[in-house]
Amino acid sequence: MERESPVIDDLAELLKQYSGAVAWAVDRGGLHSRLNLVPAAFTRNRRGPFQVHLTLYSDRQPEGETWVSPQGQFDKDLRVNLGEVFGGGFEGYVEVVATSPNQDLRPQHYNEIWCDYYSDDGRIHLVLPTIQFYGSVKRTLGGQSQIWPGMMATDRFRPRLITINPYQNAIDFTVSAISPTGESKQGQPLLLPKKSQRRWDVEDIVPDLRSWLAPHAGI
Repeated sequence: MERESPVIDDLAELLKQYSGAVAWAVDRGGLHSRLNLVPAAFTRNRRGPFQVHLTLYSDRQPEGETWVSPQGQFDKDLRVNLGEVFGGGFEGYVEVVATSPNQDLRPQHYNEIWCDYYSDDGRIHLVLPTIQFYGSVKRTLGGQSQIWPGMMATDRFRPRLITINPYQNAIDFTVSAISPTGESKQGQPLLLPKKSQRRWDVEDIVPDLRSWLAPHAGI
């Protein structure tokens, strides 16, 4: 016997408490993004229906625009081309929450959602996981779990940094480049407005990055 979920009673307020997955979203300049979700991989119940609630934040609509998928079965895969549901011509980030209309399932079961990024000319095809958040009050991982991506700055390769701020307040941060010998070079302070996304050219952030990394083949 399955009980009614409070999702039906006050959906908007309930979704504010949920821990959504966050991912870069783009559909312009021949570059597209697609969300992939397999509900059965994240819950023991494979019988009931599910729905996915997407909110896209971009310069086009900073306060967010929403889309809700039709109900699907837990043992079915869901593929969502973001350009098809939101229309093209945007770059920002998408927040994803999956719910069950007839069960009180916690959305943490759905945090591990993957996204595809691909280009019309076939030169780009990336598969990336979404960013993880935990708890009803969104908070990022602790300092011991910070991400340390690799980087290369040469005449052929230019590194870029994609940043997402899903919070209601602006955040300030710094970026440091570290050489193979352990030397560190800190960039200028940066500011990211609330509920926004931005791509940065790392060479504009960290001065003389390419020449500094030249003795290490740009790595």
